[in-house]
Amino acid sequence: MDTLRGMRRLRRRVRIGAPDPSLTPVSGMVAVTELVDRLGMITLLDAAIGPIKARGRGLTGGELLVGMAAHLLNEVLARLRALPAVP
Repeated sequence: MDTLRGMRRLRRRVRIGAPDPSLTPVSGMVAVTELVDRLGMITLLDAAIGPIKARGRGLTGGELLVGMAAHLLNEVLARLRALPAVP
């Protein structure tokens, strides 16, 4: 019981306010990164694409495709964030 009571004191209050400009531009990417990791997308893409180079340096085919898709998604999210809010 002491542990549970001690944990309650460690909880922090959630503060609601203005968004942090250093975090907001990439906020949607955290969920996408977690989904890609949990689904094992890079491994699946690497298996489907096969080797694309002789040496084991740099990005694999799966890493390249996921990186390109993440970049495009980040651009779309940035454009959506720039739209005026609907009342």
